[in-house]
Amino acid sequence: MDSNITAAIVGGAAGFAVVGLERGLEYWIKKRERMAEINSRHLNPLRLYSEETYFRLLEISDHVRQNEGCCNILLTIDNAKNVSEKDSDWFNSEGCYLISSCYFTACLFGAIKNVREDMPYLKLRSGDDTTLLNQMFAVSRAFLKDMGVFYAVQHAIGSQMWQYDSSQFLSYREFCEILMNCDHRPWFDRLIQFFLETGKGKRKENIENALKALRQLGRFVDNAAGGGDSIGSRLKSEGVKQ
Repeated sequence: MDSNITAAIVGGAAGFAVVGLERGLEYWIKKRERMAEINSRHLNPLRLYSEETYFRLLEISDHVRQNEGCCNILLTIDNAKNVSEKDSDWFNSEGCYLISSCYFTACLFGAIKNVREDMPYLKLRSGDDTTLLNQMFAVSRAFLKDMGVFYAVQHAIGSQMWQYDSSQFLSYREFCEILMNCDHRPWFDRLIQFFLETGKGKRKENIENALKALRQLGRFVDNAAGGGDSIGSRLKSEGVKQ
């Protein structure tokens, strides 16, 4: 065979191989980007509220440790029923720390509920779906321990926090308006009572377990969503030692 023809055949084959490799690489990159986008869309709310809840619980834990076993800033009412007696000013002043603590946690319950329902759509490595479910369960269990917020109540709270028509969580104002209604507030009483008991130093083990579980969950979700250490970055920005 003529050497020129042979060279042309070899060159053509090499060209096809290069094109094939380029297309394969392009497909792989696009597939990874698509997977990251899908995971990000479903996991970012869980990532956000894991971070918010972690930081608030850590802050409360520090208050309890530094103030003779109490976090007085949470203790602005005697029991959950008192919340419905309050006006808008209270929710934006002395009651804000208690109610916003409940709000972040309620949104976390909603994010956990949504991820459980969205699990078939997530693009996770083999076995990671089980890991994620177990880590979310560990968070839920931390709030349940010692007759805290029951699983069914956590799920009910999470369902009320998510607005399916607009695909977003209730705002803090909308959350407060629900609590002002004495017919709707009872669904959140266990959560409010949980934080009142925490303020009296009665939920130390719950808080410790929740912090550990949220840290692990946060790391997993950060990785699955293709982001950095969200909780670590928040702690660093707040000047909190890890």
